[in-house]
Amino acid sequence: MMNLARSVSISVCILFLIPFIHGAVETIFVDGSLGHDTNCTGTATSPCASLPRAFDIIDKSTLSDFVVSITGDLVQDNATAVLKRESSAGLSVTIRSHEEDAQVNIKGGAAVGFQVFGASVRLVFEKVQFKQHDVAVQIKTGIVEFHDCHFTENKVSLSQQGGSSVVTGGTFTNNRQSFRLDGGSSTFDSVSLDHNVNDGPTVTAARGTSLTLNKVVFDSNNNTRGDGILKVVDGSITVTSSNFTGNSAGEGTAGAIHASNATGTITHGNFTGNMADNGAALGIYNGTSLTILYTVFLANKAAKEGGAIFVERGPLVVQNCTFESNHADVNGGSVVIYNQGNDGNETATFSRCNMTKNTSPKGNNIWMLFSSNVRLDHLVVTQSTGPVFCADSSIGNVTSTHTNTYCVPTCRSPQCAFCPGLCLLDNSNNLDDSGSGDCYSSMTQGCNNGICRLALKEKKSHAECECNATWGSDVCDRRSYMFYILIVLSGLVLATVVAGVIFTIQNRMRRKWGYHSLNY
Repeated sequence: MMNLARSVSISVCILFLIPFIHGAVETIFVDGSLGHDTNCTGTATSPCASLPRAFDIIDKSTLSDFVVSITGDLVQDNATAVLKRESSAGLSVTIRSHEEDAQVNIKGGAAVGFQVFGASVRLVFEKVQFKQHDVAVQIKTGIVEFHDCHFTENKVSLSQQGGSSVVTGGTFTNNRQSFRLDGGSSTFDSVSLDHNVNDGPTVTAARGTSLTLNKVVFDSNNNTRGDGILKVVDGSITVTSSNFTGNSAGEGTAGAIHASNATGTITHGNFTGNMADNGAALGIYNGTSLTILYTVFLANKAAKEGGAIFVERGPLVVQNCTFESNHADVNGGSVVIYNQGNDGNETATFSRCNMTKNTSPKGNNIWMLFSSNVRLDHLVVTQSTGPVFCADSSIGNVTSTHTNTYCVPTCRSPQCAFCPGLCLLDNSNNLDDSGSGDCYSSMTQGCNNGICRLALKEKKSHAECECNATWGSDVCDRRSYMFYILIVLSGLVLATVVAGVIFTIQNRMRRKWGYHSLNY
């Protein structure tokens, strides 16, 4: 009995000590209906009227974990709530409504709404709406998190000079600039940014910022200055399963993403109905290294060049993507590639992509300068006329052009390694010097001045390489190495079948007559 009593006493002591072991959570109460602050203590019986006063109490405390529980709506006017902790002890503050699952509305003024300083500081907003702030939240060091928050009618929603920010859920609507990121890291997950209008980008990531977007929607945003809705300069970006729809860069470049001296990856993206003068979806500049995978570019429109992508300079890899119904009024219905330079590390590669119904006066799908390093591999194109346009000379002084000839004769391998690569759908399926047909990686690179084909000859698949005399004097290889590999494999299969038949006959004879040699 005494042992039982001792056990119960120990259990009670442990339960009592748990909050102190893990750090007690202190609740600071704020009531927006009070109007003006008095000498509040932040308790339930003496709540504060504003967040700046509540943060003053937190800064003077020695505790490290706080919840700010808000009742009613708040108006901050010109007051700034500053959260800082100079020591390394750490400070975590969560702001949410006093009512469960309710939203807190915080209306701002000319001042910064919230400021975060200190590497050990963590500020979390849960279901908060920020409205009409000059700058809603500013962070220089530390961590700021937004969970299911909403930003509207702010000049700047988040200004970040360092530290890190995490945005999960929520919306950003009718702001001038949603994010100004000048350092640190930032992650968006399942966020919507729509109908934001500004004389600059909706989101800017610069000065080494690492930006990650997952399941983010950019819809109907407008940059009247014309340098992208999302602009990345001297930073890095990772985009996954995100949509850019109906955005506009006015008379500038990059209706969706503008990247300069940056690195990035776009996977499972969707760019639909974006508009700009150049690069209706993407603008790639100053050596940006970008990889685009499994992404759709649909019905984007450029008033000048690059219905989907405008490349000034930088290594570009585009794989397993679809370009459909994009348009440019001047050059490159889908893609424009200017001088990629002679550096082999700055090659633009398009692999296993489909291009259909794209239009432009010069290059329905791709327009490029002859000096560009470009490789097309498994590229399927439906247009039989004007799919690729290659200019011989510099812009403004084009002395000669070659349409449908894929940069012949001045732009040859290795600068333009088109074979294997270009697939033109041929309705006739005949080797008729029409210049259209399929091209697969199995075709050899001997076809420099023609189009590699895998045509149907007498209703059987027949790999050949078709050349047109107007495209040069090189002789095309008549069959690909894959053709000979198939012959060898067929022989091996036949030999295996014959050996199996002989082995089966031997076994049956052994079982029937009981001997082990056919010579018995």
